[in-house]
Amino acid sequence: MTSNPSHKVPVSRVLCMVRQQEEFFRYVCPRVFEGDILYLNEYRAGAGLNLMERFYRLWRRGGGKSLPAERVEDIIRRDRVLRTLPRAKAARMVGAMALALDHILDETQPALFIAKPVDNYIADLMYEELERRDIARFGMGAHVLNGYSRAHIRGEYVRTRETDDREIEAAVSQLATDNFRPNFAIYKDLSLGVHLDKWARLNLKRAGYALKRLAERDYLNFEYLSVGPRIIRRTLMSYSGIHYFSRDWKARAARSGKPVVYLPLHCWPEITVDYWLSNYEFADYETGVARMVEALSKRFFVLVKEHPWEAGGRPVEFYQALIEWGATLIPAFTHSGEVVNASDYALVANSTVGIEAALRGKRVITLERPSYFVPELFHAVDTMADVEALTPEILEARPLPPLEEARRMLMKHILEGCFEGDFLTLDYMKPENLEIVARSLRRFINSPLFPWGKVS
Repeated sequence: MTSNPSHKVPVSRVLCMVRQQEEFFRYVCPRVFEGDILYLNEYRAGAGLNLMERFYRLWRRGGGKSLPAERVEDIIRRDRVLRTLPRAKAARMVGAMALALDHILDETQPALFIAKPVDNYIADLMYEELERRDIARFGMGAHVLNGYSRAHIRGEYVRTRETDDREIEAAVSQLATDNFRPNFAIYKDLSLGVHLDKWARLNLKRAGYALKRLAERDYLNFEYLSVGPRIIRRTLMSYSGIHYFSRDWKARAARSGKPVVYLPLHCWPEITVDYWLSNYEFADYETGVARMVEALSKRFFVLVKEHPWEAGGRPVEFYQALIEWGATLIPAFTHSGEVVNASDYALVANSTVGIEAALRGKRVITLERPSYFVPELFHAVDTMADVEALTPEILEARPLPPLEEARRMLMKHILEGCFEGDFLTLDYMKPENLEIVARSLRRFINSPLFPWGKVS
């Protein structure tokens, strides 16, 4: 195969699951692939191949694919919608959808499948079946570095290309600043007015989706149901949770006399937790965070910062439990760089904070091994018992490389695991960006580095 970016990928048939990014995929795919391209739609009223029509035919007849019980449980526990439904209904949806996807693959016989990474039970089932059939597959994901995207299916690291010194230095300059924010991040300080606006918009969206479900007879559509879990959490009363944030957190940390661990919170539910963490002790996120705080506070001073998107959207009882177990909560809109500078360690799942802290020479503890994991720079914990056993002595036992060497090592690893062009950022639909993405995908899928089956 050639890796010439001007050459389209020759393929007999591509199946693309468009999700909410139909315009993106319909623009990019014809510029990447030379062959038949089919578009799979997850909406009953959508254009192209209709997945939901097949699903509902099976659902009405009580038909479905038989899957191992433990696999069904895993699918339900990780999906933000299914885990809120009655168990029998959720299991029936899994079986019907698995068989509907089988029918789609039998009908279309694709040589390659492209979509977003796993972020719900439908994609979870699809990628599993593609692997079983040894069909080439590709997950198109966003990246924290502005101007880049990455290939993955469940958050794993995939080496896609080589980099050079100039690109490494530019990336370090972008991420090592105190005011770095990804291009997909729009944060507003959480006044009561902003909270009420978010709450109202979520409820309007829920009402709109409810009408769409009726009008389109698409009653079990994942997207239409998915707003429910967030509405349940963001209430008029949840705004009071911001009063648990301490403005004197830095002085408290200095007075504690303990080494300081910074634990930035993730949004939840979110794929970085639900699908990128294999251990349920961690993936059951808020329960897991409370247990970590309880364990760590015996030896460390624990700083917890809320994610700006979640401020006012988490149960007050969660914050109360963290404080009870010894955490100090930081205002959500404090910049992470400031907290990293005031800390000795950071404990992260897949957060950008892990990169920022490592670039500042801090020791970083990771839940399992995120895509940016470099063994020389990070300390991985795989179980809650590993977290409970952490001590400053364990973390300091191995010296870190010199800062400049560490920065180069980390950014080389990150850059070689991504490609040029934005995805799901504020400006990703600009034509000039779409052309960059198409060129990058042609180069990667045509190269020997492509890891997910042979493209034929």
